[in-house]
Amino acid sequence: KPLGTGIVSTAIKAGTAPKKSVEEAVAGMTTLNRDTARLAAELGAHAMTDITGFGLLGHALEMLRESDIDFTIFSGTVPTISGTIDLIHEGMVPGGTQRNRDHLGEKVLFDNNVFEELILVLCDAQTSGGLLIALPSESALPFLRKSGETAASVIGEVTAGSGRIRVIL
Repeated sequence: KPLGTGIVSTAIKAGTAPKKSVEEAVAGMTTLNRDTARLAAELGAHAMTDITGFGLLGHALEMLRESDIDFTIFSGTVPTISGTIDLIHEGMVPGGTQRNRDHLGEKVLFDNNVFEELILVLCDAQTSGGLLIALPSESALPFLRKSGETAASVIGEVTAGSGRIRVIL
């Protein structure tokens, strides 16, 4: 599911959310993760979590806790709800999203070209968000073909490491 439900929800409360953003947010929040989770398990998922209140990066850190692996997140491939960056520019950033951003600490490293608005989207506190799934590389394309999810995307890779995340553009 695309990220941005927290930001769009904040804009809805303020009466400034564009209709298209609202429609996309509602469509995502009302879609179950059940079938996607089953498919991921069938294709050999190593780990999986839903993306909710801690945002994508917070839940990714939970997956890495006490592990000997790292994640590289390709921020440019992360699906987002239309208009999310514009809403951030308008100040529609929920408190939970900002707290998530502040909580990342030294475990998440951002390349210099990853702009702050995109970081906030990656930290957005989601309502009924999608799934972050660690699949074997050979299962990624079959998953994308079979899932039928328009927002499904390869957003990163897993490498040996020490429980850190690197976010690149």
